[in-house]
Amino acid sequence: MTKLTVRLDGLKTSGSAEEAHADHVEATAFLSYGDVSGALGVRMSPGGETDRIGATAVLPVVGDVTVSAAVSAATGNRIAFTDVRTVRGELLLR
Repeated sequence: MTKLTVRLDGLKTSGSAEEAHADHVEATAFLSYGDVSGALGVRMSPGGETDRIGATAVLPVVGDVTVSAAVSAATGNRIAFTDVRTVRGELLLR
């Protein structure tokens, strides 16, 4: 993760330096292409359109394949990749 911003509203200490409670917490994380590439083990890059990411991988038999996908936040603090499109190469699907 390249950058993490956390906003705490209504923060109250419990009398101990080790514990505090907040009424509301909001966090925003910035993941660079390098962050996502490292986590997925695939080279990631801009996808050519806003809110899209590209991925290039060397696949057995078919060689280099580049795809782009829409990226959005998903429940459970996850990232969702949808609307996957082949940009270069060919995916062999069953």
